[in-house]
Amino acid sequence: TSSIYDISGVILIDAPTNKSGVDPSFLAYPKLISSGASKIYYNDRSIYRGVYDSSRFYYSLIPFELDTLNDFSESSLRLKGALTSAGIFPVIQEDIKIMRDYSFGFSVKAPSGGYPFYGTDAMYENKILLSNNGLQGSGTIDFINSTSESIGLLSFLPDSTIGVVNFENRPSEAGVSYPHVTSDEAQISYIPRKNILKVSSRPERKLNFFDGDAKLRGSIVIEPTGMTGRGLMLFENASLVSDHFDYTSWEIFSKSSNFSLNDSDENSNSLAFNTRNVSSEVSFKERKGVFRSNEGESEVIFPQNQYKCKMDKFTWFMDDFEIEMELQEDKNLSLDAGIDLIGPNFYSINPKQDALQFRVPKAKFNIEEKAIYCSEVPFLDVADARIYPDSMK
Repeated sequence: TSSIYDISGVILIDAPTNKSGVDPSFLAYPKLISSGASKIYYNDRSIYRGVYDSSRFYYSLIPFELDTLNDFSESSLRLKGALTSAGIFPVIQEDIKIMRDYSFGFSVKAPSGGYPFYGTDAMYENKILLSNNGLQGSGTIDFINSTSESIGLLSFLPDSTIGVVNFENRPSEAGVSYPHVTSDEAQISYIPRKNILKVSSRPERKLNFFDGDAKLRGSIVIEPTGMTGRGLMLFENASLVSDHFDYTSWEIFSKSSNFSLNDSDENSNSLAFNTRNVSSEVSFKERKGVFRSNEGESEVIFPQNQYKCKMDKFTWFMDDFEIEMELQEDKNLSLDAGIDLIGPNFYSINPKQDALQFRVPKAKFNIEEKAIYCSEVPFLDVADARIYPDSMK
Protein backbone atom coordinates (compact mmCIF):
# COMPACT_ATOMS: atom_id res chain seq x y z
CA THR A 1 0.00 0.00 0.00
CA SER A 2 0.98 3.67 -0.27
CA SER A 3 -0.19 6.86 1.39
CA ILE A 4 -0.97 10.51 0.66
CA TYR A 5 1.24 12.94 2.60
CA ASP A 6 0.99 16.66 3.46
CA ILE A 7 -2.76 16.62 2.96
CA SER A 8 -4.86 19.48 4.31
CA GLY A 9 -8.60 20.13 4.07
CA VAL A 10 -11.83 19.13 5.75
CA ILE A 11 -13.86 15.97 6.27
CA LEU A 12 -17.62 16.54 6.12
CA ILE A 13 -19.37 13.88 8.18
CA ASP A 14 -22.83 14.71 6.84
CA ALA A 15 -24.82 17.45 5.14
CA PRO A 16 -25.27 20.63 7.18
CA THR A 17 -29.02 20.04 7.16
CA ASN A 18 -28.66 16.45 8.36
CA LYS A 19 -26.50 16.79 11.44
CA SER A 20 -28.40 14.12 13.30
CA GLY A 21 -28.07 11.71 10.38
CA VAL A 22 -31.79 11.02 10.35
CA ASP A 23 -32.12 11.37 6.57
CA PRO A 24 -30.25 8.47 4.87
CA SER A 25 -30.58 9.99 1.41
CA PHE A 26 -27.40 12.05 1.67
CA LEU A 27 -25.28 9.24 0.19
CA ALA A 28 -22.30 11.42 -0.74
CA TYR A 29 -21.27 11.72 2.91
CA PRO A 30 -18.86 11.48 4.55
CA LYS A 31 -16.59 13.28 2.08
CA LEU A 32 -13.04 14.61 2.05
CA ILE A 33 -12.25 17.98 0.47
CA SER A 34 -8.53 18.76 0.21
CA SER A 35 -7.50 22.39 0.06
CA GLY A 36 -3.82 22.29 -0.83
CA ALA A 37 -1.19 20.33 -2.71
CA SER A 38 -0.37 16.89 -1.35
CA LYS A 39 2.09 14.20 -2.40
CA ILE A 40 2.56 10.45 -2.71
CA TYR A 41 6.06 9.10 -2.06
CA TYR A 42 7.71 5.82 -3.12
CA ASN A 43 10.76 5.89 -0.85
CA ASP A 44 9.81 2.95 1.35
CA ARG A 45 12.73 0.58 2.03
CA SER A 46 10.73 -2.27 0.53
CA ILE A 47 11.01 -0.59 -2.91
CA TYR A 48 14.63 -1.14 -4.00
CA ARG A 49 15.91 -0.19 -0.54
CA GLY A 50 14.45 3.31 -0.68
CA VAL A 51 16.14 4.32 -3.94
CA TYR A 52 13.32 6.70 -4.89
CA ASP A 53 14.39 9.79 -2.92
CA SER A 54 11.26 11.70 -1.85
CA SER A 55 12.83 15.06 -2.73
CA ARG A 56 13.25 14.01 -6.38
CA PHE A 57 10.67 11.31 -6.99
CA TYR A 58 7.03 11.91 -6.03
CA TYR A 59 3.51 12.26 -7.36
CA SER A 60 1.93 15.71 -6.78
CA LEU A 61 -1.84 15.75 -6.28
CA ILE A 62 -3.89 18.82 -7.07
CA PRO A 63 -6.70 19.59 -4.58
CA PHE A 64 -9.37 16.93 -4.84
CA GLU A 65 -12.71 15.82 -3.40
CA LEU A 66 -13.63 12.28 -2.36
CA ASP A 67 -17.20 11.49 -1.47
CA THR A 68 -18.99 8.38 -0.20
CA LEU A 69 -15.96 7.48 1.95
CA ASN A 70 -17.89 4.70 3.64
CA ASP A 71 -18.60 2.92 0.40
CA PHE A 72 -16.53 4.30 -2.49
CA SER A 73 -15.43 2.12 -5.41
CA GLU A 74 -11.67 1.43 -5.51
CA SER A 75 -11.75 0.67 -9.22
CA SER A 76 -13.34 4.02 -10.07
CA LEU A 77 -11.01 6.18 -7.96
CA ARG A 78 -9.08 8.70 -10.04
CA LEU A 79 -7.06 11.62 -8.70
CA LYS A 80 -5.42 14.22 -10.90
CA GLY A 81 -1.81 15.23 -10.64
CA ALA A 82 1.64 14.68 -12.09
CA LEU A 83 4.67 12.44 -11.51
CA THR A 84 8.11 13.95 -10.99
CA SER A 85 10.47 11.03 -11.60
CA ALA A 86 13.96 12.23 -10.62
CA GLY A 87 14.71 13.04 -14.25
CA ILE A 88 13.98 9.55 -15.58
CA PHE A 89 11.19 11.05 -17.71
CA PRO A 90 9.80 14.57 -18.04
CA VAL A 91 6.91 15.37 -15.69
CA ILE A 92 4.10 12.93 -16.55
CA GLN A 93 0.55 14.29 -16.31
CA GLU A 94 -1.56 11.19 -15.64
CA ASP A 95 -4.43 10.44 -13.24
CA ILE A 96 -3.46 8.20 -10.37
CA LYS A 97 -5.52 5.19 -9.26
CA ILE A 98 -5.41 2.19 -6.94
CA MET A 99 -3.31 -0.57 -8.50
CA ARG A 100 -3.63 -4.32 -8.02
CA ASP A 101 -1.13 -4.26 -5.15
CA TYR A 102 -3.30 -1.62 -3.43
CA SER A 103 -0.75 1.10 -4.02
CA PHE A 104 -1.32 4.41 -5.77
CA GLY A 105 -0.05 4.34 -9.34
CA PHE A 106 -0.92 4.34 -13.01
CA SER A 107 -0.37 2.57 -16.32
CA VAL A 108 0.14 4.75 -19.36
CA LYS A 109 1.54 4.44 -22.88
CA ALA A 110 4.22 6.93 -23.85
CA PRO A 111 3.12 9.45 -26.48
CA SER A 112 3.97 9.11 -30.16
CA GLY A 113 7.69 9.72 -30.53
CA GLY A 114 8.28 8.70 -26.92
CA TYR A 115 9.51 10.42 -23.77
CA PRO A 116 13.10 11.66 -23.40
CA PHE A 117 14.93 9.08 -21.28
CA TYR A 118 17.13 10.22 -18.33
CA GLY A 119 17.62 13.61 -19.97
CA THR A 120 19.59 12.07 -22.86
CA ASP A 121 18.88 11.81 -26.59
CA ALA A 122 17.39 8.35 -26.03
CA MET A 123 13.60 8.06 -26.30
CA TYR A 124 11.25 5.65 -24.52
CA GLU A 125 8.14 4.64 -26.48
CA ASN A 126 6.49 1.86 -24.48
CA LYS A 127 4.17 1.46 -21.48
CA ILE A 128 5.03 3.04 -18.12
CA LEU A 129 3.79 1.52 -14.85
CA LEU A 130 3.88 3.14 -11.40
CA SER A 131 3.12 1.14 -8.24
CA ASN A 132 4.76 -0.11 -5.07
CA ASN A 133 7.10 -2.03 -7.38
CA GLY A 134 8.52 1.33 -8.43
CA LEU A 135 8.53 2.82 -11.92
CA GLN A 136 8.57 0.07 -14.54
CA GLY A 137 8.17 -0.62 -18.24
CA SER A 138 9.10 -3.01 -21.01
CA GLY A 139 10.57 -3.00 -24.47
CA THR A 140 13.98 -2.91 -26.17
CA ILE A 141 17.15 -0.99 -25.27
CA ASP A 142 19.50 -0.43 -28.21
CA PHE A 143 22.94 0.72 -27.07
CA ILE A 144 25.96 0.96 -29.41
CA ASN A 145 26.13 -2.56 -30.94
CA SER A 146 23.85 -4.22 -28.38
CA THR A 147 20.15 -5.00 -28.16
CA SER A 148 18.42 -5.87 -24.88
CA GLU A 149 14.83 -7.14 -25.12
CA SER A 150 13.05 -7.18 -21.77
CA ILE A 151 11.82 -10.45 -20.29
CA GLY A 152 9.02 -9.28 -18.04
CA LEU A 153 9.35 -5.72 -16.74
CA LEU A 154 12.30 -3.36 -16.56
CA SER A 155 12.63 -1.18 -13.46
CA PHE A 156 13.49 2.50 -13.95
CA LEU A 157 15.63 3.67 -11.01
CA PRO A 158 16.83 7.27 -10.64
CA ASP A 159 20.30 6.51 -12.02
CA SER A 160 19.75 3.34 -14.05
CA THR A 161 17.36 0.88 -15.67
CA ILE A 162 17.63 -2.72 -14.49
CA GLY A 163 15.97 -5.97 -15.48
CA VAL A 164 16.25 -9.39 -17.10
CA VAL A 165 16.64 -9.39 -20.88
CA ASN A 166 17.38 -11.38 -23.98
CA PHE A 167 20.76 -9.88 -24.88
CA GLU A 168 22.98 -9.66 -27.95
CA ASN A 169 26.06 -7.58 -28.69
CA ARG A 170 26.91 -7.64 -32.38
CA PRO A 171 30.61 -7.90 -33.31
CA SER A 172 32.52 -5.01 -34.81
CA GLU A 173 36.10 -4.80 -36.07
CA ALA A 174 36.06 -1.36 -37.70
CA GLY A 175 36.75 1.54 -35.35
CA VAL A 176 36.17 0.44 -31.75
CA SER A 177 36.26 -3.36 -31.68
CA TYR A 178 33.54 -5.37 -29.90
CA PRO A 179 33.04 -9.15 -29.62
CA HIS A 180 29.89 -11.11 -30.35
CA VAL A 181 28.12 -11.81 -27.04
CA THR A 182 24.70 -13.40 -26.51
CA SER A 183 22.48 -14.60 -23.69
CA ASP A 184 18.81 -15.60 -23.72
CA GLU A 185 18.57 -14.48 -20.08
CA ALA A 186 20.91 -11.83 -18.66
CA GLN A 187 20.69 -9.16 -15.98
CA ILE A 188 21.33 -5.61 -17.19
CA SER A 189 21.93 -2.23 -15.61
CA TYR A 190 21.71 0.60 -18.15
CA ILE A 191 23.16 3.92 -16.95
CA PRO A 192 22.27 6.43 -19.67
CA ARG A 193 23.82 9.51 -18.07
CA LYS A 194 27.20 7.74 -17.95
CA ASN A 195 26.71 6.06 -21.34
CA ILE A 196 27.30 2.62 -19.84
CA LEU A 197 25.54 -0.73 -20.11
CA LYS A 198 26.39 -3.44 -17.56
CA VAL A 199 25.41 -7.02 -18.38
CA SER A 200 25.69 -9.90 -15.89
CA SER A 201 25.22 -13.64 -16.22
CA ARG A 202 22.38 -15.35 -14.37
CA PRO A 203 22.86 -18.40 -12.09
CA GLU A 204 21.88 -20.84 -14.85
CA ARG A 205 22.74 -18.66 -17.85
CA LYS A 206 26.28 -17.66 -18.83
CA LEU A 207 27.23 -15.02 -21.38
CA ASN A 208 28.26 -16.64 -24.68
CA PHE A 209 31.29 -15.20 -26.50
CA PHE A 210 32.86 -15.76 -29.92
CA ASP A 211 30.02 -17.87 -31.35
CA GLY A 212 29.96 -20.13 -28.31
CA ASP A 213 33.72 -20.85 -28.06
CA ALA A 214 33.85 -19.11 -24.69
CA LYS A 215 31.40 -18.39 -21.88
CA LEU A 216 31.56 -15.90 -19.02
CA ARG A 217 30.23 -16.39 -15.53
CA GLY A 218 30.46 -12.78 -14.44
CA SER A 219 29.73 -9.38 -15.95
CA ILE A 220 30.69 -7.09 -18.81
CA VAL A 221 30.59 -3.31 -19.23
CA ILE A 222 29.88 -1.77 -22.65
CA GLU A 223 31.00 1.80 -23.31
CA PRO A 224 31.73 3.84 -26.45
CA THR A 225 35.42 3.10 -25.83
CA GLY A 226 34.97 -0.68 -25.85
CA MET A 227 33.99 -3.66 -23.72
CA THR A 228 35.50 -4.79 -20.42
CA GLY A 229 34.51 -7.52 -17.97
CA ARG A 230 35.32 -9.59 -14.93
CA GLY A 231 34.67 -13.11 -13.71
CA LEU A 232 35.36 -16.65 -14.91
CA MET A 233 35.89 -17.26 -18.63
CA LEU A 234 35.17 -20.88 -19.55
CA PHE A 235 36.66 -22.49 -22.67
CA GLU A 236 36.33 -26.03 -23.99
CA ASN A 237 39.12 -27.44 -21.82
CA ALA A 238 40.31 -24.41 -19.88
CA SER A 239 39.32 -21.47 -17.71
CA LEU A 240 40.58 -17.96 -17.06
CA VAL A 241 39.75 -15.86 -14.00
CA SER A 242 40.33 -12.11 -13.70
CA ASP A 243 38.96 -8.97 -12.08
CA HIS A 244 39.45 -7.13 -15.37
CA PHE A 245 39.22 -8.33 -18.97
CA ASP A 246 39.48 -6.20 -22.12
CA TYR A 247 37.68 -7.59 -25.16
CA THR A 248 38.03 -7.01 -28.89
CA SER A 249 36.21 -8.75 -31.74
CA TRP A 250 38.26 -11.97 -31.33
CA GLU A 251 40.58 -11.43 -28.35
CA ILE A 252 40.61 -11.38 -24.56
CA PHE A 253 43.29 -9.43 -22.67
CA SER A 254 44.02 -9.27 -18.96
CA LYS A 255 46.93 -7.78 -17.01
CA SER A 256 46.40 -10.16 -14.08
CA SER A 257 44.64 -13.53 -14.27
CA ASN A 258 44.71 -17.18 -13.25
CA PHE A 259 44.72 -19.83 -15.98
CA SER A 260 43.81 -23.51 -15.72
CA LEU A 261 43.70 -26.40 -18.16
CA ASN A 262 41.34 -29.27 -17.49
CA ASP A 263 41.95 -32.94 -18.04
CA SER A 264 40.98 -33.90 -21.60
CA ASP A 265 39.04 -36.86 -20.20
CA GLU A 266 35.37 -35.80 -20.18
CA ASN A 267 34.72 -38.01 -17.17
CA SER A 268 37.40 -36.32 -15.09
CA ASN A 269 36.99 -33.06 -13.17
CA SER A 270 40.67 -32.75 -12.28
CA LEU A 271 43.09 -30.05 -13.46
CA ALA A 272 45.96 -30.87 -15.78
CA PHE A 273 47.70 -27.48 -15.58
CA ASN A 274 47.31 -24.45 -13.34
CA THR A 275 49.14 -21.12 -13.05
CA ARG A 276 48.38 -17.86 -11.25
CA ASN A 277 49.04 -14.12 -11.62
CA VAL A 278 49.79 -14.03 -15.33
CA SER A 279 48.98 -11.49 -18.02
CA SER A 280 46.78 -13.01 -20.72
CA GLU A 281 46.33 -12.62 -24.47
CA VAL A 282 43.80 -15.12 -25.83
CA SER A 283 43.00 -14.99 -29.55
CA PHE A 284 40.13 -16.97 -31.05
CA LYS A 285 41.27 -15.90 -34.50
CA GLU A 286 44.74 -17.41 -34.07
CA ARG A 287 43.35 -20.12 -31.75
CA LYS A 288 45.99 -19.65 -29.09
CA GLY A 289 46.65 -17.97 -25.75
CA VAL A 290 49.86 -16.35 -24.53
CA PHE A 291 50.43 -15.93 -20.79
CA ARG A 292 53.32 -14.10 -19.13
CA SER A 293 54.20 -14.15 -15.46
CA ASN A 294 53.78 -10.95 -13.48
CA GLU A 295 56.27 -12.16 -10.88
CA GLY A 296 59.32 -13.00 -12.99
CA GLU A 297 58.53 -16.70 -12.72
CA SER A 298 55.11 -18.27 -12.13
CA GLU A 299 54.70 -21.60 -10.44
CA VAL A 300 52.85 -24.15 -12.56
CA ILE A 301 51.30 -27.25 -11.06
CA PHE A 302 50.79 -30.51 -12.99
CA PRO A 303 48.60 -32.44 -10.52
CA GLN A 304 48.35 -35.66 -12.54
CA ASN A 305 52.05 -35.75 -13.40
CA GLN A 306 53.01 -34.87 -9.84
CA TYR A 307 55.39 -32.16 -11.00
CA LYS A 308 55.64 -28.44 -10.60
CA CYS A 309 57.82 -25.93 -12.41
CA LYS A 310 58.64 -22.25 -12.61
CA MET A 311 58.33 -20.59 -16.01
CA ASP A 312 57.66 -17.03 -17.19
CA LYS A 313 55.88 -17.53 -20.54
CA PHE A 314 53.20 -20.01 -21.61
CA THR A 315 51.63 -20.48 -25.05
CA TRP A 316 48.42 -22.48 -25.24
CA PHE A 317 47.46 -24.00 -28.60
CA MET A 318 43.73 -24.63 -28.33
CA ASP A 319 43.26 -27.06 -31.20
CA ASP A 320 46.46 -29.04 -30.61
CA PHE A 321 45.73 -29.57 -26.90
CA GLU A 322 49.24 -28.42 -26.10
CA ILE A 323 50.89 -25.73 -24.04
CA GLU A 324 54.48 -24.57 -24.52
CA MET A 325 56.42 -23.19 -21.57
CA GLU A 326 59.54 -21.04 -21.59
CA LEU A 327 61.92 -19.56 -19.08
CA GLN A 328 62.95 -16.55 -21.12
CA GLU A 329 65.63 -15.38 -18.69
CA ASP A 330 67.57 -18.51 -19.68
CA LYS A 331 67.93 -17.24 -23.27
CA ASN A 332 70.86 -15.11 -22.21
CA LEU A 333 72.31 -17.75 -19.92
CA SER A 334 75.12 -20.15 -20.93
CA LEU A 335 76.57 -23.11 -19.14
CA ASP A 336 79.71 -21.05 -18.59
CA ALA A 337 77.63 -18.53 -16.64
CA GLY A 338 77.19 -21.08 -13.92
CA ILE A 339 73.84 -22.85 -14.14
CA ASP A 340 74.56 -24.45 -10.77
CA LEU A 341 74.22 -21.04 -9.20
CA ILE A 342 70.64 -20.36 -10.37
CA GLY A 343 69.24 -23.72 -9.38
CA PRO A 344 66.45 -25.92 -10.75
CA ASN A 345 62.99 -24.87 -11.95
CA PHE A 346 61.38 -28.33 -12.40
CA TYR A 347 60.49 -30.30 -9.28
CA SER A 348 58.92 -33.66 -8.64
CA ILE A 349 56.20 -33.59 -5.98
CA ASN A 350 55.92 -37.40 -5.94
CA PRO A 351 57.00 -38.61 -2.47
CA LYS A 352 58.78 -41.55 -4.13
CA GLN A 353 60.93 -39.16 -6.19
CA ASP A 354 62.05 -36.98 -3.34
CA ALA A 355 64.59 -34.31 -4.31
CA LEU A 356 64.33 -35.00 -8.07
CA GLN A 357 64.73 -31.54 -9.65
CA PHE A 358 66.46 -30.02 -12.67
CA ARG A 359 66.76 -26.94 -14.88
CA VAL A 360 64.49 -26.73 -17.97
CA PRO A 361 64.34 -23.57 -20.12
CA LYS A 362 61.70 -25.03 -22.47
CA ALA A 363 58.96 -27.63 -22.07
CA LYS A 364 55.79 -28.76 -23.78
CA PHE A 365 52.74 -30.24 -22.09
CA ASN A 366 50.41 -32.46 -24.15
CA ILE A 367 46.99 -32.50 -22.53
CA GLU A 368 45.68 -35.63 -24.27
CA GLU A 369 48.82 -37.64 -23.58
CA LYS A 370 49.21 -36.11 -20.11
CA ALA A 371 52.92 -35.92 -20.90
CA ILE A 372 55.55 -33.23 -20.29
CA TYR A 373 58.31 -32.98 -22.89
CA CYS A 374 61.40 -31.06 -21.67
CA SER A 375 64.09 -29.70 -24.00
CA GLU A 376 67.44 -27.95 -23.66
CA VAL A 377 68.01 -29.78 -20.37
CA PRO A 378 71.75 -29.47 -19.60
CA PHE A 379 71.86 -32.18 -16.90
CA LEU A 380 70.03 -33.91 -14.06
CA ASP A 381 71.48 -34.51 -10.64
CA VAL A 382 70.33 -37.87 -9.30
CA ALA A 383 71.78 -38.90 -5.93
CA ASP A 384 75.55 -38.50 -6.35
CA ALA A 385 75.47 -38.68 -10.14
CA ARG A 386 75.09 -36.00 -12.80
CA ILE A 387 73.28 -37.23 -15.92
CA TYR A 388 73.56 -35.46 -19.28
CA PRO A 389 70.46 -36.34 -21.38
CA ASP A 390 70.90 -37.34 -25.03
CA SER A 391 69.98 -34.37 -27.28
CA MET A 392 69.31 -32.42 -24.05
CA LYS A 393 65.74 -33.84 -23.88
